Amino acid sequence: MNNPVIELAKTLIERPSVTPLDEGCQTLIAERLIPLGFSVTDYSHEAVTNTWYSHGEGEPVFVLAGHTDVVPAGDDKAWSTPPFEPHCIDGYLHGRGACDMKGSVAAMVVALERFISAYPNHPGTIALALTSDEEGDAIHGMRHLIEQLPTWEDVTILTGEPTSSNALGDTMKPGRRGSMHGTITVHGKQMHAGYPEANKNSIHLSASILEALNTLNWPASDGFQETNIQCYAIHADAGATNVIPGETILHWNCRYGITPTSDQLIAEIKQALDNTGVPHSLAISVSSNPFVTKEGALSKALAKAVETHTGLRINPSTTGGTSDSRFWAAKGCPVIDFGPLNTTIHQVNEKVLMDDLITLSHIYESTLQELSKVLS
Repeated sequence: MNNPVIELAKTLIERPSVTPLDEGCQTLIAERLIPLGFSVTDYSHEAVTNTWYSHGEGEPVFVLAGHTDVVPAGDDKAWSTPPFEPHCIDGYLHGRGACDMKGSVAAMVVALERFISAYPNHPGTIALALTSDEEGDAIHGMRHLIEQLPTWEDVTILTGEPTSSNALGDTMKPGRRGSMHGTITVHGKQMHAGYPEANKNSIHLSASILEALNTLNWPASDGFQETNIQCYAIHADAGATNVIPGETILHWNCRYGITPTSDQLIAEIKQALDNTGVPHSLAISVSSNPFVTKEGALSKALAKAVETHTGLRINPSTTGGTSDSRFWAAKGCPVIDFGPLNTTIHQVNEKVLMDDLITLSHIYESTLQELSKVLS
């Protein structure tokens, strides 16, 4: 298919930019946008490539945001086609990053090219913010870039994360849950398996800890689904078949909404674990806080654009993982995630409908047009 969105997406997929690498993706985009009058500022930090592309000046500021890094491909032999060799098959574009999110980045760039060509004297500032550290630790990526920007009062952000569930345009993410991680070390006593002492086997003791975690549940509220705790790793090994381990380590994750707060959750978790009477130690870290963008100019402009190009009425959702939008939200900015279907992200044989990417680019462009009217 000879379409600028697809051709750019293919070029980006060819670059194996496994996080935190960019492999020249952002330079390639700069070469396309500079001739249109975009200013390009490099905010790279440590091993992460961060770039701010802007057109116009002053407020309001509207930002399209995304990332050029991808998750590892895994076993190349498990792929039907090489992960970094884009292929167009039966209407789909195949390759790592096709929908998360080099396809969205390509759709954004082409949307910007069309918009600026049609409206070179648009009000305020139109910008594109890209990082190569969204899929990794996200320490030196978008968070760092945002800290380098001027302090604006009127900033609106649309991030191109894949959000659609069954059809392009059915879902947007005006908010995301917070995420906290915990490590529990259950303390027993290492001993010979043939001479065990009662209630000293750390693996057996961990059953009470797991039950306590499993019974913790907080109801849905404020547009967020219910909160619970999910254990994702357990380790206990004394190194021999005849030795009972003295410690068992449990790792868990908790995704949570606005209410209860992280402090309230942590207090209740600690109390539940203490009530078991099992000797243990606990470490908890909060990696992201929940946020939600209320209905406003951005959500209305996006909804109108989606309905125009797909005929669908978009639904808000706060499910799923985290995204770089949390860093914009922390600054008090309205921000929404919207992009293609998320059905194959991070999987072998990642793919996206080419027609969806083309339509996505028109949705981004129409959202820009609508916001330029509302925010002018």
